[in-house]
Amino acid sequence: MKIAQFYEDNSIRMGLIHGDGLIPVTFDGDMVDLIKCGELPGTQGKSISLDHVKWAPAVTRATKIIALGLNYKDHAQ
Repeated sequence: MKIAQFYEDNSIRMGLIHGDGLIPVTFDGDMVDLIKCGELPGTQGKSISLDHVKWAPAVTRATKIIALGLNYKDHAQ
């Protein structure tokens, strides 16, 4: 099962990716809240074509950001 966050009417919602569509779910919260909850929410509405989805970041409340400068050596020389 694939879970994603997407934009709808200037807010971030969650949905289940199923085939070539995304089905909105009934859940008040973000990805972190869903993981803490431990239960899958129910679906709401009809499937939206993936071509028409405006994707949101997978995690909107990240507690850490880790980056790696792959070109740092070239830059330092």
